[in-house]
Amino acid sequence: MDKALAREGALEKEKALDDLLWERTEELGALEVLSLALVLGFLVRLSIAERWSRLDPATGREFLARLVSGMRDSYKNKND
Repeated sequence: MDKALAREGALEKEKALDDLLWERTEELGALEVLSLALVLGFLVRLSIAERWSRLDPATGREFLARLVSGMRDSYKNKND
């Protein structure tokens, strides 16, 4: 978190903090098939992507791509 807060500019700090939150929500739901933590984590990541699509469309697309990729990866891993 210290690295995120040390960034220059408000948007850079906010993105770094959202990256940390994103990673933490992925960790919380990683081992669950369908749980409250998994659903809430998805909703948090979706709201991050949606908010960034308004702040900076390119960054919003990056977050959305991460969300879709994570969903595909979790589906593949659970079916292997």
